[in-house]
Formats: sequence, C-alpha cells, structure tokens
Amino acid sequence: MKGFIIGGSNATIHIFVKSETEKKNPYAFSLAKTLQYKFSISKIMSLIIEEENILFGMECGSLMKVLFTTDQQIEDVPFSHILQPFHTDRITGLDVCKRKTLVATCSLDKTVRVWNYQEKTLEVMREFDEQAHALAFHPSGY
Repeated sequence: MKGFIIGGSNATIHIFVKSETEKKNPYAFSLAKTLQYKFSISKIMSLIIEEENILFGMECGSLMKVLFTTDQQIEDVPFSHILQPFHTDRITGLDVCKRKTLVATCSLDKTVRVWNYQEKTLEVMREFDEQAHALAFHPSGY
C-alpha cells in the first residue's frame, strides 16, 4: 500500500491511499480515525511512521502511538500513551532513532527532549532561548 497519513484537529488521523489506475487524482481518501482521548479534544501536531507504529505528538504535550500495518484496519487497534505530557506546550516535531529505542521531541516550550520509549524514561532534556519547531536524529543514532 502506498500513500500518506496526516494528523490534525480533533485528534484525527487521515489515511490516503495511492491508486495505480487514477492518474488525474491518484490519492484517494481511505480512512479517518479519531483518537478516543479521555482528557480533551487535542490536535495532532507532529506525526511519524516508524516500522509498524505511527507515533504522534499532541497539542497538549502527550506522545502517543498506534500499531499499524497494511494488513489490518487502524480502527481495530487501540491508541496508547508512550509518554504522558511532560512538555508544557505543543509538541512541534519528533523523530525516532533507527538504531536505538529513542524518540526525540521538540516543543513550543523551548525544550528538546530525548526519551527511551522502551524504558519510558527521559534520557536528555535541553532548554533553548527560542522555540524549537523541528528536529532529526543523525542516521548513526547520535
């Protein structure tokens, strides 16, 4: 399956699938899944696909994930917290390390944080003078 996934308001993920036959408009809407978020309706601010997981940062500062593969429906899979909201403002960027069990987040709270998602611990936190809007791990994992 080829296509793309976007996140947006009301904690909703939209999945678009590419059609091999439709040339004029090759991407067709396939599914919208709204996160059943018990605290409040929140926007998905950043999203990344890592192997069989979709990880996303919420406006409230939470880091969430859902298991997703092309052979199952996303509506049958529960969302889960990776980390509770430790940022004090919106998460604006995230990346997953390919070689380690680390995920990095940046936020409008002027911090960049590196989390160990297997241990569920904060590994590193750095505060900056300006808001962080994007980040990326080096391919070597550092």
